[in-house]
Amino acid sequence: MTVQPSFASFHSLPKKAVWRGAVGAAFLLLLLFGINRWTAKGAWSFFPATPPQVNFNMSLQMAYYSQDNDWDSTIVLNNNAKEERFVQVTLYGKDGQPLNVPVFSLPANSIRRFKLSDWTLSANNFREGNISVATHGKPMEITGQVSVVNRRDRLEFESKPSMAMEYSSQRLNGIVTVPDRQAKAYIALTNTSAAPIDVSLTSDSEHVHADKVKLLAHETKVEEIKLKNSNNSPLSALVTLQHNGAVGALITTAYAVNKQTGFTANLYFYDDAKTVSNKLAGAHFRFGEANPAEGFPAGTIFKAPLVLANLGTAATTATVTVDYTQNGQAKTQLIGSFPLASRAVKEIELQSALATFGVTGVVENAGVDIQYTGTAGTVVGQLISMSTNGDYSFDVPVKDPLAGMNRNTGSYPFRLDGGYNTVLHLKNTTDKVVYAAVQIRYEGGTYNPNQIKLEPFQTVAVDIKRFQSTQAKDIRNSVLPGNVTSGKIIWYERTGGSLIGRAETADFSGGIAGSFSCGGSCTCGMQTTSAYMSPYSFLSEVGDHGYPFTPMEMLEDCNGDYDYGPYAITSGLSWSSSNSSIATVSGGYVECMGVGTCNINFTYTAVIDYDGDYSCNPAYNNFYDSGSINVLDLVINKDGQNVTGTTQNVIVGQRIQLQAVLTAPPELGSSQTSWTIPGFRLANYVDNKDSAVITPLDNLTNNTQITYYWLDGGDNRTVKFDVSFPSASGLPSPAITKSVTFNVKRPTAQVTTETGTPNIASNPDRLRFGTAVTPGITFNGTVTMPSGFSPGNVQWIQKITSLLRRRKNSLTGAWQRYEKMNVIDSTYPYNNSTINIASPFSESDSPYSDFEATINEKTVDDHFEMYLMFKPAGTGSIWVPLRRVIWFWTAGATKGFLTNVWSLSPNPSYSMNPSSEDVIIPPVWTGYADGTTINYVDE
Repeated sequence: MTVQPSFASFHSLPKKAVWRGAVGAAFLLLLLFGINRWTAKGAWSFFPATPPQVNFNMSLQMAYYSQDNDWDSTIVLNNNAKEERFVQVTLYGKDGQPLNVPVFSLPANSIRRFKLSDWTLSANNFREGNISVATHGKPMEITGQVSVVNRRDRLEFESKPSMAMEYSSQRLNGIVTVPDRQAKAYIALTNTSAAPIDVSLTSDSEHVHADKVKLLAHETKVEEIKLKNSNNSPLSALVTLQHNGAVGALITTAYAVNKQTGFTANLYFYDDAKTVSNKLAGAHFRFGEANPAEGFPAGTIFKAPLVLANLGTAATTATVTVDYTQNGQAKTQLIGSFPLASRAVKEIELQSALATFGVTGVVENAGVDIQYTGTAGTVVGQLISMSTNGDYSFDVPVKDPLAGMNRNTGSYPFRLDGGYNTVLHLKNTTDKVVYAAVQIRYEGGTYNPNQIKLEPFQTVAVDIKRFQSTQAKDIRNSVLPGNVTSGKIIWYERTGGSLIGRAETADFSGGIAGSFSCGGSCTCGMQTTSAYMSPYSFLSEVGDHGYPFTPMEMLEDCNGDYDYGPYAITSGLSWSSSNSSIATVSGGYVECMGVGTCNINFTYTAVIDYDGDYSCNPAYNNFYDSGSINVLDLVINKDGQNVTGTTQNVIVGQRIQLQAVLTAPPELGSSQTSWTIPGFRLANYVDNKDSAVITPLDNLTNNTQITYYWLDGGDNRTVKFDVSFPSASGLPSPAITKSVTFNVKRPTAQVTTETGTPNIASNPDRLRFGTAVTPGITFNGTVTMPSGFSPGNVQWIQKITSLLRRRKNSLTGAWQRYEKMNVIDSTYPYNNSTINIASPFSESDSPYSDFEATINEKTVDDHFEMYLMFKPAGTGSIWVPLRRVIWFWTAGATKGFLTNVWSLSPNPSYSMNPSSEDVIIPPVWTGYADGTTINYVDE
């Protein structure tokens, strides 16, 4: 082991330098005393003029900070208590010299960030060292962490908090690993006690030299652990630290760094005596193709070397399994079982191992589980996700999921400012489905996602910024405000011994990332404060079955300050029905048996308190509640037959008669009903020679019977009947819907035309469209019935708008006119003919106007609409249109002054072989033109 020059071991300062440092520190304390001081963006502290008398019974240690050689350090303090806590922060230089920051307050449930440079100013003795945080209250009410950042070289590592009670021995073990020849590994050794200690560093690796280090009181020494080999491949070694001080006197911060590539990673040392199981787990690592949603440059690829080491004297076998989520599907992959001899180290590159099993492409979340044989605590692990260019690296704590203080919960600071985002990663370390409660706290409020379901061994992500950017509503119908930039995210496991978690705060554009994994302030789990049924009333019908009710609970943590929920109760429920003839229930599954109202009840035994601070002996209480279920019977009849839920084939023009038959318990009171009928439909169509009238379908509400006709065709039309009971509180509206599906068929029709020309006819003299041989217009029609329907009938209906003009003297006489609009042309139906659809059919028209003997000039302007109408077989059917031809003719004639011979005026106009068009709206009219009674009026 050698010492890096910029992290040199402690040497005594000259007396003059010591004096200057003491004066500077004293001046600094005077400067800070009694000042409100801005310390970091969004963070402040208040130094009272007279510090309160506080019994500082708790101490939190951070092994290392640095403000040297482009490094900058920030301490984050997290108050998990429901009251304010006073804090005494002491910065120790490398030599153990203290700098006491005046006592300040952390408000209840707050997060505060402080740049150490704001505290040390020009005090040169505090470029490196360690930190002690004294506070009062319960263990883990105040947690914290130091982030050491070099933004120029895109580097960051953390100094995790330590408490004496986290240690049981004088031995620490860790895996030191570097990815390449240029990377270096360092370990900061800190003596937290007031007495000197001796530390021995040993390793079975030939690449690590044994060494002994003496640490004076509160002294920190930074040592480089050289791991070099000739081929530039990764190298890892198991390192053991043994000291002779009190338990917990030695704490460490270790990290690997490559300034050229931007690679940094924390290296973890553990007291194996504190482990309780022979399992290890890590929450969220990256491998293979980077997820573009996280903001990595295109083409970023991650390797994931997992290093395992056997601390024991006997051989062991470690079985490695990876869980991952891809395309929303949670999966697991057994990597293999790996024998480990005593003190052996084994590297398993998970990215390449997973590729051999066909696991490629973008993975959303991944975690690792390790099960080993033999004694608990004999295997340690180190996992780092690193991009192939070395610029991005993320270390993943691999730890015993059942060990650690307050391991059932986590309380982590988050940042959303300056390009940062924080994502909570939770991992299920069991083979059962489990749930997690999560709460996001910020100044002025909380955001409460629904409890999170984790499949066996699954790792999930809770992305805080995504909640904010999407403005997704939580279970309390609130959103995370867009101006929130900091706070804390809390999680609790709902099943004991099931979860581990950590929060990753990263600025991907800046290449900076850090991880928080401290426990919360509660040694024991959550406790239920209330339970209730949701909804408290439900409307259903005979034959229905399912899970209409969800028992809900509200919970609180050990502080009783914040509540969580409401969450669905997922287990431990007992169910009963007050009247099984109306509804039965089993496991929450309700079957509706008959009309009436009854109660569906649940009972639930839940933890309401814990006895003692650390024993966690639970106290239970029974909760119960009920929801009323109102069962009705509702069917839709068609022509007296129950057609509810069926598909009916009908045809346009066919009378549809529906009736909703409702039987409901009297407790519901009066009902409101409505029909939903898609497509073009009407209530009725009545037509004769004098008029044709459409009655629209507008009686769709509060009407259980309805009669209507469809005009257009179309399959899969769902007719619905909705019923609600506004007088019954707690019921949705509409509450019950019944439906029947209709396939509405329509005949296929075609109409073609042939036209003549206007001319003068004689005997009698008249202006006519067409001749005796060639009609003015001929209509040729065909109709094909849809399969399964009897032939119906067709008929022609022609509407006319006519303008006739005449005058008696072509030179000086006045004009007279006759006008008829929107009427039937002569007869109903056209030519008084109804046709069976057995074969093609045709009709023609040769409209004319006679020349009266007393006139000399005449004009005709006729416009027509010829409809091909269809009526299906069956009682109550109506005529509906299939095709329409719009046509006209306009012509004039003049009688010769001397010859009395009529001649056709120049440029007559008329429709030539007009085409037909599909039409679904029936024609309407208000009279008829019989062609015999024509009364002219003067213009």
